[in-house]
This record gives sequence, structure tokens and C-alpha cells, in this order.
Amino acid sequence: PLVGPYVGWSDEVIKYVQPYSLVVMFGANATPLGLLRLFDRFDLLAAQTIITPLCRLIGVAAASLLEAPFAGYLLAWFLAQGIGDAILIYLGWREAYRRGLLTGFNGSLAGITAHHDGIVRFSILSSLYTSFQIFDQVSLFLVGLIAGPSATGIFKLGKDASTILSEPATLLNQSIYPEFARLGSRGSWQEFKHLIMRSGIIAAGAGIFMLVLTIAFGAPALRIFFGEPFVAAYLPLVLLVGAAGLSIIGFPLDAAVFAMGYAGIPLRVSIGVMLVVQIPLLVICTRTFGPTGAAMAAVAASTATLLAMAILTAGQLRQRLATA
Repeated sequence: PLVGPYVGWSDEVIKYVQPYSLVVMFGANATPLGLLRLFDRFDLLAAQTIITPLCRLIGVAAASLLEAPFAGYLLAWFLAQGIGDAILIYLGWREAYRRGLLTGFNGSLAGITAHHDGIVRFSILSSLYTSFQIFDQVSLFLVGLIAGPSATGIFKLGKDASTILSEPATLLNQSIYPEFARLGSRGSWQEFKHLIMRSGIIAAGAGIFMLVLTIAFGAPALRIFFGEPFVAAYLPLVLLVGAAGLSIIGFPLDAAVFAMGYAGIPLRVSIGVMLVVQIPLLVICTRTFGPTGAAMAAVAASTATLLAMAILTAGQLRQRLATA
């Protein structure tokens, strides 16, 4: 109710969005996600990632056929997210149970640090880093505040499309982190370095392919799937795909520093880039160029993040190679 009027939300929208926000309760899935990664159950993860979008498609199609009001679409989105996350939680804990890891488990935190020195600090820092990813949503609010709802819609469309194109890299990131953790725990720092390089090169190829595909077919795809008015999202889409490509190139760096035990590095980089680069440029460029300016700010932020993470990761890795 405080910010809704500034981004063009009606009283009806605010009334429905308030209970919808309870969807965050289903988001406590980091533990089962981590368990499935460590157990190499990427078959289950791959299957689970289909559930939420499939449920959304079915729900939205039903809402459309029934000519449901706005609340019907929100309900479809809510149920889809809840079902997908609940299934992930079930799969993770079921796998832990099958492997006998829940024997004697009573929920107590006593002695949790006995065999994992520094795990509390690591958990706090990694959680804070994940929480800072919320700025992706805050950026949408700022665009709406500065340029209005229509500009937000164009920016949102470009952002969602670029996210879809970069989804394979997200899945690859899920599989590569356990491998970094294994190499780091064995002190195999030369192999660790080679894995970073190989992953980065593969990601760079994927990013370039995504960008070329978007430049070639972005405009006709927007016209076919969303209609003529949304062709205005073409340039923001190209820029946001470029920003996503830069993030994809740097995806092994996050996993690498986490595996080395430096959860604070990505957190500091995220805060620094957000305060020094992303927010100032987002405000200035959006005022001047609308949604295209917001996309330009995203490219600048992705570039700054990639450079900072590359420098800091290389420094930490050099130290380990020197002492190995």
C-alpha cells in the first residue's frame, strides 16, 4: 500500500498482491537443493525445474479460458510456485532419508560446528549474498517509479526473456559447484584452475550464441508472441541478453570462491557494484533513455561484476597454487 500508487497499482491490485506475498514461505528450499546437488541427483533437479513453469502454463491457460479476473492469474502463479517448491523440498529430504542421513536427527543445533569450522559465518554470508539478488526485482520498481508502468512492462519483458535464455547456465552452475568443492577439499588447485577456464570458455560461447540469436530473431519473436507494441522491447532485450551473457561467463567464479570458503567476496562485490554502478546508472540512464537506459545500466553492472570477480578469484587462486 505504500509503494503501489507510485508504480500505477490500483487498490484492487494491492489488495490481491498482499496475500500473494505469502508465496515466499515456499522458498525455504536451499537445503534440499544442496542435498540433491551433492548426491548428483541432477535427474531429479532437471525434472523438478519443469514442474513450476508447467503448472503456471496450465493455471494461466485455465484462468484465460474461464475469463478469470486478475486474482485468478495470481492464484495460478501462487499455486504453481508452491507446488514446485514443495516437491523440491520433498525430493531433497527423501533422498537424505534413503541414504540414512536422518538417523538420529532431532533438529538440534548442538555441536553443529564441531566438524565444520566456520560454517556459521559461511552460511550467514552466503545467505546474505543470495538475499541481495532481490535487487533484480527492486530495479523493476525503480524503472516503474522513474519511467512509468509501460516502461516497466517493456523492461520486464526483456529481462524475463534474457533470463529464459540464460537458464541452461543456471543449471550448469548447480552441477559445477559440487565439483569445485571436491577439488578444493582435495587441494587439487591446478585442476580447479582448469575447471574455471574450461567452464568460462564454454559459457562465453553460449553467451555469444544467445546474443547473435537475439539480434537476428528478437524483433520478429516479440512481434509474433507479444504483439506489435512490444517490439519496442527489442533493444532492451538485446542489451539484457548481453548483460546475461556477461553473467554467464562469470558463473564459475562465484562457485569457485564459495568452494574456496570465501563467501564474503561475492557479497562485497554485489554490494559495491549495486551502490557504485547499478543504482546510480539505473536512475540516470532510465531518466534519459527509459527502459533502454535501464538495460544499459544492467550491462554496466554485469561488466563491473565480471571484472571484479575475475580479479579477486585469480588472486585467491594464485595464493593456493603458490602454497600447494
